[in-house]
Amino acid sequence: MSKESLLNPAIVRSYQKTSGAYTVFRGINEAKSSYSDTTDTSIIDLASKKASGEKNTSAITTALEDFSESFKSFHGEDHSNITAKDAKAGLFGNKDNMFATEEGQEILSDGSVFQSDLFEQERAKHGGIQYSQDGLNLVESALAFAKADIEAIEKSADKAGRVNADGTLSYKDIITYTGLKGDSEYNDVTQRLDLDGKGKEISPEEYACYLLAADSVSAVEGSAYEVTFGQNQPDGIITDEEAYLIEKCDDEQLKAIAKQYYDRYFG
Repeated sequence: MSKESLLNPAIVRSYQKTSGAYTVFRGINEAKSSYSDTTDTSIIDLASKKASGEKNTSAITTALEDFSESFKSFHGEDHSNITAKDAKAGLFGNKDNMFATEEGQEILSDGSVFQSDLFEQERAKHGGIQYSQDGLNLVESALAFAKADIEAIEKSADKAGRVNADGTLSYKDIITYTGLKGDSEYNDVTQRLDLDGKGKEISPEEYACYLLAADSVSAVEGSAYEVTFGQNQPDGIITDEEAYLIEKCDDEQLKAIAKQYYDRYFG
């Protein structure tokens, strides 16, 4: 992705209801610092070492990928988690998995690691969700993160008894990690956020475009009801401030911003 801004920088009105994009995309809502309660960054530090040798992959993306590869059981918990035994390389295991390394096994020796631990440590390390590291292609990095996050969500849902993981987010997927219900006012959220005309599912490409849009948002000075897109260049990290601004964005107007990215890079 070049250093250029959006095709059409725009002012978007905010509203009081939480936006669908904020609700659905963990790459945005998990950036909120109010969710942080740890100073431990051992998992993300380990993931950073592995990600440094990979193309267009950030630490949190690597951590999610290796978590999904290791995840085998809920171990009696309500949320997906991994143990040292799950991640142990063994005879046929993937020795490249960061959780199978000596450092990874040491981290897991204290007990289970949950997906929430990955995001908590990511916030502690980077002050938000860093989907792209310096010098990497922002679009490819955003897409890699989106794929890794969707895989982590769907694998957890599958292990809980829901089938048909297909690499996209359906409403059935979304309610497994957001707490939304079938009669929610967000039950049309996949259509509300649709960029590719398919409507029933959110693809990794669509997810990536909302990340890029969120990464270019800024406050309008002197206004409590408007934000602007395109004045700041995406830098690869969704900050607490950006997450806060996206939380109250009008979905239809935000969708128009994300669509510019979609048409440019995936259309």
